[in-house]
Amino acid sequence: ATDGTMSDYCDILRSHNPDDTLAIEVLRFDTQEVLQGQLNGRTLEPSFSFASSIDAGPGPNDSTSGNYSDYMWITDDYNAIEVEVPSEWSDVDGSPWLRDDVIIGSWLSAAADLDTFNQSWAVPGITFGASSALLDSFGTTEAWLNAVRDMDYLQACEYAERVNYEDALYVGQYDVYDNCGGESNMYISLAAVPSDDNPAFMIDVAVQIVSEADLIALDYILESFVVAGELPSGTPSTQASLPDLGGRTIQIAVENAYLPFNYVDLDTGEAKGWDYDAMNEICARLNCTLEWIEFGWDTMIASVAEGQFDMATDGITITADRSEIADFSDGYIATEQRMLVRLGEDRFATPDELAADSSLILGEQIGTTNYDTAVALVGEDRVIAFDDFGVTVQSLIAGDVDAVVIDETAGQGYMGENADKVELIGESLSSDWLGFIFPQGSDLVGPINAALASMKGDGTLAEINGRWFGPDFALTYDDIGCGAYCPPVDDN
Repeated sequence: ATDGTMSDYCDILRSHNPDDTLAIEVLRFDTQEVLQGQLNGRTLEPSFSFASSIDAGPGPNDSTSGNYSDYMWITDDYNAIEVEVPSEWSDVDGSPWLRDDVIIGSWLSAAADLDTFNQSWAVPGITFGASSALLDSFGTTEAWLNAVRDMDYLQACEYAERVNYEDALYVGQYDVYDNCGGESNMYISLAAVPSDDNPAFMIDVAVQIVSEADLIALDYILESFVVAGELPSGTPSTQASLPDLGGRTIQIAVENAYLPFNYVDLDTGEAKGWDYDAMNEICARLNCTLEWIEFGWDTMIASVAEGQFDMATDGITITADRSEIADFSDGYIATEQRMLVRLGEDRFATPDELAADSSLILGEQIGTTNYDTAVALVGEDRVIAFDDFGVTVQSLIAGDVDAVVIDETAGQGYMGENADKVELIGESLSSDWLGFIFPQGSDLVGPINAALASMKGDGTLAEINGRWFGPDFALTYDDIGCGAYCPPVDDN
């Protein structure tokens, strides 16, 4: 492959006669246009440009519009695909593309920080994939884009439009999404196939755009993308490739009082919830055993950070502040913060309307991101703090507070049989990823991330999420025990 120097171009010209017709592409920096034409042939004409073709609408944010100054080449683990990305996007993953626990093609992702890119909507980055199996399974780029559009993570975005796409190598379509997670951003999802009669593979491109510079970078990236080698396919990604923890016991802090993540069934005395199903599956893959320890939320994160436990589950939101004292796993589900109110609430319908009425009070569990969001919305003097969410919601039902900011997944659990008492209203206040938390430097983060990735790849994580976060979950706090909040037992 050439590196684009003048020496390369001169070598190419010397290998042809002066009258030969040669196809060329030229990047015009001042307008960010890509021009296509021929030497000794047709004149240069503008080709496709994302920067000029997409109406940025309400985003991306113009405040960080400086262009990227340098680019670098990256490749996947199989050296099958290559692409040039901004040098700032130096955190790169070239792991293969998995579907139903089978490698179906090559995959590349790049960002300044892939963890943040994967867990938020505020960081620019890009993924590229190429797969023959994808083309075999979906047949058309339209069918694949429709499937992508229905995926859970894109429900946090506003769908804008679908546009036909064609460049010198590929033909397809791309979907445009705006305001993902309430951010002033843009998300592009592109599917394309080689522009010949019998395409051999389909490519998938996704880019998170937070500035005008990212739109310009996308033009560069798409001009450089190339399938340079044989795409991997049909290779099982077996559980044997996961780390083996040798039967190690992992101590986990858990409330046993937070639906639908963890609770104790009053009828059976059995501990259940998303946390239990997910961690049991993880340990089945990693060869470990679990020791669950009931512990209250108020000091849970600090106690994990100090090493009192190996980890905690409990539907913990990944935040920058918490990451300063502890390590997080990759996110396992994105959740929206919304307002839970009494059924039929007619004094307000949106967070802004609630904030505008100084007589209205929010109730929140202390030490949660919901509490922080509530304080940011109305001020600390209008937020009543409670020790646990169950008491918080009961205070709402009793009329002691007017609303509760709550994770949507947990709010659905609170509604259950209380559908005649409470409801979720208004737009999302924040979109957050949930993850497991560990002491800093824990050697469990890598193995558990590997197990989560394998569960995502074979559909197990989606099945567990559907079981506990879907509409069929109808358990209420009247049906569960008090968990870590039970009064002490008097032995006398």
